[in-house]
Amino acid sequence: TVTAVWQFIKVTVSFAAGEGTGTMDSVQVDKGSSYTLPVNGFTAPDGKRFKSWSIGGNPASVGASIVINGNTTVTAVWEDLPTMHAVSFNANGGTGSKAAEQVEHGTYFTLPANPFTALDGKEFAGWAFTANGSKIDSATIQINNDVTLFALWKDAESAPVDPVNPDEPGNPDQPEINPDEPGNPDQPEINPVEEKGGLSGGAIAGIVIGSVAVVGVGGFALFWFVIKKKTWAEFIVLFKKH
Repeated sequence: TVTAVWQFIKVTVSFAAGEGTGTMDSVQVDKGSSYTLPVNGFTAPDGKRFKSWSIGGNPASVGASIVINGNTTVTAVWEDLPTMHAVSFNANGGTGSKAAEQVEHGTYFTLPANPFTALDGKEFAGWAFTANGSKIDSATIQINNDVTLFALWKDAESAPVDPVNPDEPGNPDQPEINPDEPGNPDQPEINPVEEKGGLSGGAIAGIVIGSVAVVGVGGFALFWFVIKKKTWAEFIVLFKKH
């Protein structure tokens, strides 16, 4: 018995530079198989850049998968380089610098954060197309020609004043200390002397002793019973306490 043996037919994928220069190796693949188009390996002609591949006049992008049914030529397609514009930056009274950026014609450019240092008492207010122009309100601008962006400045806002110490900015994180509230370890406790009507016991005892020494028992009796209108019981209690 004779058995037939079959094998896949090989076909060739070749690459043409078109207007470009250089070479790319051809590839052998099985007929009817899928092939992924590679990145461009040719050198672009002056003033142009790689755009896509072309197969039989039909465009195909890098990475696209195509079915190869026979020998195939893949040709590079080129396009004109885009017009580029310079976007420059002017400190407009501030200090510092920022390099210009090259932006493709017709594309949108995002306004950057302020790269400059403000003068004393000033702060960044935005960008404008002229030194004294109005602030650009949008976050992006379309670039159709060379552009210079001017930094705008405004008076810096003053820091809030501390009502306790007006010479220093207020500290919102500093808790207020009320020396009149209890439990303040930095505030000494003051116990006021209680006011009581009349003389204290010690003062009265002193008066009694002084009176006896100066005017005798009779003078003391006049003071204690007539003037102070006290009793013997109160006199005895007074001397027991003192």
